[in-house]
Amino acid sequence: MPLSCLVLLVAVIGCKAAGDKSAPPPPAPAAVTPVALSPIDEAATLGTIEAWDIAAAKLDATVAACATPTAACRQAARDAVTAHGQALKLEFASGPGSPLTPLPLPARVTALVAACDAYAKHAETEDPEVPELIAARQQASYGWFALAIPRYEEILREHRDSDAAGLAEVAGVGCVVAAI
Repeated sequence: MPLSCLVLLVAVIGCKAAGDKSAPPPPAPAAVTPVALSPIDEAATLGTIEAWDIAAAKLDATVAACATPTAACRQAARDAVTAHGQALKLEFASGPGSPLTPLPLPARVTALVAACDAYAKHAETEDPEVPELIAARQQASYGWFALAIPRYEEILREHRDSDAAGLAEVAGVGCVVAAI
């Protein structure tokens, strides 16, 4: 290669390199703040009885701290009932039926009933999810008809025109028949 071509080639490469301005580095990605999952979402993701128990405990503490019935308190109370119910569902694939002699209420049933009672204090009167119905069903399924029947009667008085009243009527009659 002649020397003049080599000089020309070096000059072109040198000029191109000197005029080549590199683009600035891209900006660092924005920090992503993870969204905290609700206790219900955490438990549903894990799907274990322990996760549901933890969610229920967190929600029970939230409800206990509620001084006035707010939308957030109602939601926490409703979620507490859900968490207790899911834990109980995993403990017993099916209920024990309605025994003639009351069976001791398992701790999870007692916790579910307590969560229902707390939810009832925060729930709106026209709430379609009547927590008393859930509590009454659990008490009746363990043979505690003397506790379940007054709950069914209250549902009939307080929620006369709701679907829950129809369910309470049928279940309440079943309790009375079983108790006789």
